[in-house]
Amino acid sequence: MNSLKRKRNSTKKDPITFRIPWQLLLIFSLCFINSKVYSSSSFSDIQVILTDAETGESLIGAHIFTDDLSFNTVTDIDGKATLSNLGFRDIINFSYTGYRTLRIPVYEIRQMKGRIKMEVEAAILSGAVVIGRRDDAEEEIPYIVERISSKEIKFTNAQTSVDALTKNGEVYVQKSQMGGGSPIIRGFEANKVLLVVDGVRMNNAIYRSGHLQNAITIDNSILEQVEVIHGPGSLLYGSDAMGGVIHFRSKDPKLLFEKDSKKDYIMETNWHTRYSTANQEQSIHLDLNYGSRKWGWIMSGSYNKYGDLRAGSKRPDEYPNFGQRKHYVRTTFTKFEPVDEVIEKGNERDFDKQSTTGYTQLDFLTKLRIQPKENLYFIGNFQYSTSTGVPRYDNLTDTLDFIDKLKWSEWSYGPQQRL
Repeated sequence: MNSLKRKRNSTKKDPITFRIPWQLLLIFSLCFINSKVYSSSSFSDIQVILTDAETGESLIGAHIFTDDLSFNTVTDIDGKATLSNLGFRDIINFSYTGYRTLRIPVYEIRQMKGRIKMEVEAAILSGAVVIGRRDDAEEEIPYIVERISSKEIKFTNAQTSVDALTKNGEVYVQKSQMGGGSPIIRGFEANKVLLVVDGVRMNNAIYRSGHLQNAITIDNSILEQVEVIHGPGSLLYGSDAMGGVIHFRSKDPKLLFEKDSKKDYIMETNWHTRYSTANQEQSIHLDLNYGSRKWGWIMSGSYNKYGDLRAGSKRPDEYPNFGQRKHYVRTTFTKFEPVDEVIEKGNERDFDKQSTTGYTQLDFLTKLRIQPKENLYFIGNFQYSTSTGVPRYDNLTDTLDFIDKLKWSEWSYGPQQRL
């Protein structure tokens, strides 16, 4: 009975031992079949073609590679290449000079049917700064250079070029009157700071012993940029630039450079008007640019009329009447001689008005650019600026020592002209 019982137990275990291998074999078989199917759909060769997104032109010699560089190739003369031995989710990099680099998985490339369109990427180059009559890269200049762009000038809405320098914060400007402005760099006055407009000097070391107001004769509405060079520029400009250089650069004519453009020329017009309540400013500006493939022309004109400046009414308690203008001299021209008349202001609100400080200025510019070759061009530049007499306010408020009587009936700079 015992032997028979043991025999029965063995017969019950035998089927179990035979079932386990068959189940494992079935599982491994299914996994192997799935892996073969997955492999056959993921690693087949893919042919791609790289083209420009806008023009559709083939990109020859484009670089195609994976992150680990296990796959690396370039496109042929037709912009085509074959992707082989790649995983279904591998990331492929497409790189070409002047175009934005793309990173696309293999499965997306299949969905795109191998057609890769690349977009042009604008390269940001280092700024070129005009030094004398040369264009030098900014990092090659052994000086501290501050550049004020036309965009910054427009944003600050400066009335004059001198005001644009003041709002930049890098240059101190001395102003004895509204219609003036003498730049100061590192304590050096304008006779030691060289002023340059389009490569032409506006002053020198013996031009004037003190402050110089010439910078106000430059129309800030036509400026392309202003370069402020801190430190001595004697190596490039001579001893006139002991304190620094301020280079005003006006806009050049724009030419039509697009080779595939259907246009024969370009025409641009800019204009603006401005009114300011602080000094009753009335300004208007207009510039016109015409450009073809070989030559271009730009013309600019500005008219600025400034009234009497009104000062702020808040003053220190120690100087409650500082800068007030309670009376002024009005000159009447008769047939025989001018007659001065002292006008007393009756309204206290008019005490803050700096009477007889207004002036008018007219600016004109025209440039002609001829470019026979890509790297060769000639520019003709004509500029003219004129203004009425610019009153000097500190002298107009000066009184005699022994009596409270105005010392001057008239004191003005100009009229100023620049050609």
